[in-house]
Amino acid sequence: VYKRQPRSYGSTMLKKIISAIILISAIVVWLAPIAMVPGFFIGGSATPAPSSWEDTSAIDEVRLKVGGLIPRVVIIWIVQVDGELYVTGAKDSGWVTRLGEGGKAELRIGDNTYPVVAERQSENLDALISAWYDKYRPNYPDIVGTMSEASTEPRSYAIFKLARS
Repeated sequence: VYKRQPRSYGSTMLKKIISAIILISAIVVWLAPIAMVPGFFIGGSATPAPSSWEDTSAIDEVRLKVGGLIPRVVIIWIVQVDGELYVTGAKDSGWVTRLGEGGKAELRIGDNTYPVVAERQSENLDALISAWYDKYRPNYPDIVGTMSEASTEPRSYAIFKLARS
């Protein structure tokens, strides 16, 4: 006669814990911005924007949060020209579309998150794009080369100044 072995409570609990960890990890990966994948949470400490920005020449990437029914956080390059901060993105990308001609956003640099107003730029675009090339070409020559090819007229990139709000 076959006797069924009693199920081990410990192995059932272990499977549930592992399943929960996998589920939580998947949710975190889905919600947090990673590389080219946007997220929802920007993190950092809410900090009033300073009267003047610190030098960002050694900072390659920042996080930018654009509002909406479901906010979007992107990891993006930043450049500083004449003391002002600028970001650029493909005109057809989700976060650029949400900003339209400009709008409220949040900028995270290091552990600080600042309220900013993204103002779409229409003048001095060649100088601003050149600032990106100069800053990022040494460490990212392939990406800058592709960006350079794509930025010819008609411009496929939008440029935003991140004004203090």
